Amino acid sequence: IYSKPNGAFLSNGEILATAKNNSSGADRLSFVLFGDPSMTLAFPKEKVVLEKVNNKELNENAPDTLHALDYIQISGSVRNGNNDIIHDFNGTVTVTVFDKSFNLLARGNDGNGANYPILFQNNSLFKGKATVKEGLWTLDFYIPKDINYAIDTGKLVFYAENGIYDAIGYNSKINIGGESNNPISDNQPPLIELYLNDLNFKEGGTVNTTPILIAKLSDDYGINVSKSKIGHEIISTLNQDASTEKIMNDFYVSDKDDYKKGEVKYQMDKLEAGEYTLKLRAWDIANNKAEAEVAFIVSNSEQNSITHVLNYPNPFTTATSFMFEFDSQNNTIEAQIDIFTVAGKLIKTIREPLSPNGKRFQTGIWDGKDAYGDQLAKGIYIYKVKIYQSLLKENKVVTSDFQKLVLLK
Repeated sequence: IYSKPNGAFLSNGEILATAKNNSSGADRLSFVLFGDPSMTLAFPKEKVVLEKVNNKELNENAPDTLHALDYIQISGSVRNGNNDIIHDFNGTVTVTVFDKSFNLLARGNDGNGANYPILFQNNSLFKGKATVKEGLWTLDFYIPKDINYAIDTGKLVFYAENGIYDAIGYNSKINIGGESNNPISDNQPPLIELYLNDLNFKEGGTVNTTPILIAKLSDDYGINVSKSKIGHEIISTLNQDASTEKIMNDFYVSDKDDYKKGEVKYQMDKLEAGEYTLKLRAWDIANNKAEAEVAFIVSNSEQNSITHVLNYPNPFTTATSFMFEFDSQNNTIEAQIDIFTVAGKLIKTIREPLSPNGKRFQTGIWDGKDAYGDQLAKGIYIYKVKIYQSLLKENKVVTSDFQKLVLLK
């Protein structure tokens, strides 16, 4: 998939043909390609390079070691195929730091009962964003206490974008493990603020059947997202029912250029109408625990429903707008469009006052960029419309069903 035999990535058809021609057995006949075989995957063409750790140049013969509770500052660049810094690249880099890899055993499908080791490296210790200016970036953070203390190679993964093109990279020459020679002393728990759907939510408010949990977390040393120790995850619970627990670590991202603050955004499963209490538990990197609760009411009322929801054009390349019908009695409404990845991650919220044309409403133009102003990758996304109107009974929020949009750019 990642090879460039003639200086360019293979098409989807070439990838499948190569895989089949280099395989044996009847199983290869079970795989087909649905789609255009001439298309190529949307690989980033440029690369992100790690240059320094704690202001020291990288040395592969004597790799740096990141210890538990260490303060870390890393810096790097965005470079082209000639390994030159792209000085006109101004955007955002997302950095994920992974602990060491480990083996899991998987049973084979050939019926011989053999177990096959699979190498995993999915325990993230930090995820955050930094500003890229003139092709250069710097990011700082703390390594959490909850790591695998054996010293071995971890991995840092980078993805950068500037709204026009993107870049990717990784470094697996950095050691992780052991204790810090200068550990922090911290006994203060993190702070947690909980909301449903948006930051205007008030305690005891009414929401739709699939609300979005928004958790604002902050701590002087950062939030623990490691899964090394059971019970130290970011966990939500509904109505004190352990069967409803959800681990939120993968949905937490530190704020841009600030490891001390971050946010969880999570699309909750469909809820029955009724009263609920949600509790969120989180830990900081020194294992100080904090909890917060929020009460809310779920309504499944179909009154004042939103209908005929669409975006036009769809598919689109550079711009689209959203349209829907709603009986507002000719009153101006406050409309919100929430756009998600197909995995359920909220990436963009558009909110604006709208005046009706009969029952029809239309938003302004959306340019296909996320909440940070970065261009989204081409693909399928989902969205829904929410309406806030003071004349609605008990100020309830009306929410549409999910719709699909396709970005071709």
